[in-house]
Amino acid sequence: MGNLDNQLPVIRGFFDKLESSITPVLPRNVSLGKLKEIVMTEVRRTPKLANCNPVSLIGAATQCCQLGLLPDKNLGQGYLIPFGKEVELVIGYKGMIRLAVESGKVSHIDAYAVYQGDEFYYQYGSDPKLTHVPCSFGNRGEITHFYAIATMIGGLKQWSVMTLEEVKIIQANSPSAKADKSPWKTPIGFPEMGKKSAIRKLFKYMAISPNMDRAVALDEMAESEEVSQKNAAVINGEAVVIDDGAVAAQGETTAERVKNQLKKKAGKEPHEAQLDDDPLPDMIEGEE
Repeated sequence: MGNLDNQLPVIRGFFDKLESSITPVLPRNVSLGKLKEIVMTEVRRTPKLANCNPVSLIGAATQCCQLGLLPDKNLGQGYLIPFGKEVELVIGYKGMIRLAVESGKVSHIDAYAVYQGDEFYYQYGSDPKLTHVPCSFGNRGEITHFYAIATMIGGLKQWSVMTLEEVKIIQANSPSAKADKSPWKTPIGFPEMGKKSAIRKLFKYMAISPNMDRAVALDEMAESEEVSQKNAAVINGEAVVIDDGAVAAQGETTAERVKNQLKKKAGKEPHEAQLDDDPLPDMIEGEE
């Protein structure tokens, strides 16, 4: 606890020092005091955050608040994960659900884990169907699938299914899953991350809202070793933005679209460009 006790005053000092830069980029419903309280609580929960760049830590928390979410582990909307000296924001499935519903285009979202003992059937094609009857007695067994269903305003339903193997591939390739306090590593957190993966798959190519696109991009960046969120830059009023006018290539994810927009702005084709050490001046804009 010694190192943590020494670092907490340092982090508080950065809040005071950066107050004039943080306050203008916070949403109206989140005060600097509330942000500070949440960050200090998360640092106590995950002491390795205290060893990270304080500006990156505060920037990741601010970025989460800008989306309309709170980086409080207990709420499950967003998680602050240490990666060496930097902090990355990992969006929780409850955070994605909140963003989708607040867009005004989605009535509600349901996400579930499917177990061996459940009755489960789905098919794609011209007559898509999905049926899930959970086992109501005894041990349900191990998880086999995750799925998410979005009910749009007007009643239209869209859904996506992921197998356990597909989710485990995401986990294996995700730097965030390697962190000590990663939600991927807990019995409660893993099903939540599986549900989030199904939700993210569902919304990856749906035009829900700029905040939803941004959340998906940030979350994919947290699971990519190629692009950092560069959360320290948020304190300067900068944030990742999605060019809504850009057309995604076939099979292109939101994060890939952000990276390709970045490279094109640098005057290079995506297949031949290399990311600079600090690409933020070309990939970010101030909040409107």
